[in-house]
Amino acid sequence: MRLLSRRNLLAVAVLLIAAPALAAKPQPSDKPQTMQTRTLLPTRFEHQRIFVVPQLRDGGSMQFFTDTGGGLNMVRDDIAKRLALIAGADIQEQGQPPIKTALWPTFVDGAAIPAAEQDRFLEGRLAVVPAEGFGDGPMTYEGFLGSRWFAGRVWEFDYPAQSVSVLQGWTAPATAHSTPLTMLPNRNMYWPRVQVEIDGETLPLLFDTGATVELGADGAKALGLAEGVRAGGSFITARQYRKWRDAHPDWPVAMKGDGGMPMIQVPNVRLAGVDTGPAWFAARPDRNFTEFMSSMTDAPVEGAIGGSAFGRLRMVADYPAQKLYVLP
Repeated sequence: MRLLSRRNLLAVAVLLIAAPALAAKPQPSDKPQTMQTRTLLPTRFEHQRIFVVPQLRDGGSMQFFTDTGGGLNMVRDDIAKRLALIAGADIQEQGQPPIKTALWPTFVDGAAIPAAEQDRFLEGRLAVVPAEGFGDGPMTYEGFLGSRWFAGRVWEFDYPAQSVSVLQGWTAPATAHSTPLTMLPNRNMYWPRVQVEIDGETLPLLFDTGATVELGADGAKALGLAEGVRAGGSFITARQYRKWRDAHPDWPVAMKGDGGMPMIQVPNVRLAGVDTGPAWFAARPDRNFTEFMSSMTDAPVEGAIGGSAFGRLRMVADYPAQKLYVLP
């Protein structure tokens, strides 16, 4: 998610659990057998940012940027026109201009992505937006999938393998570590909040796979990338940034890290009891989180945790159960 900054997705593998053959006649069970399935989405990772790339019936493809901390599910107006997407009813909020919508494209089986059935605001449709009006510049990808796209499903984010899957009938292994992943589904708000531990302090943060930094000169040098590159990041309030700086003057800092905003590298992030190693956090004005983002989460947040901390992790985000698992 981007706040007051640049804003900055094929195969299906099916796992079946079958009871072993028994010599005696099997006894009936009170527990129904559950089939576990894993649907691997057509996915592309770019500097810890996640895109899905479903295939269209005409042989082409679309590229959607995905963001658990983002807003509307959207498609560019020029793409909607080119694909002749069927127009849906406008969404009108009091005092706001109408939002044009379109029905989802038709994708190829085995190279598709799910629609947003749980999105009651857009009634499952895509908002149609001008490319020039997206964030602080053109939307360079064809579409955007935010928090309500993730709603109602169980997701596996495997950053080392650079894959994203939808799981059904999934049961956590005994070796998995877990922590609450809380949100406000009764209000159709699916911005997940998670607790992390940094420097011995527990901090509530937005679970934000789309957190993006656009590297300034110092940030580019620190990450070994070109200036202007967009990379997965994490965010922290200015007050917490100053607290870290005062307590740990030895922690690496990139003053022009995210554009002109400073970034600080914390030595370790502990998520669900698992140490993930060092991670860069970009500072943001306090109100971005204490006022704006905290109005959409189930409790106040102090920042957002994203790709800069997730790069070594394989995680399962169970939205219906509101739980996050970190897998071995």
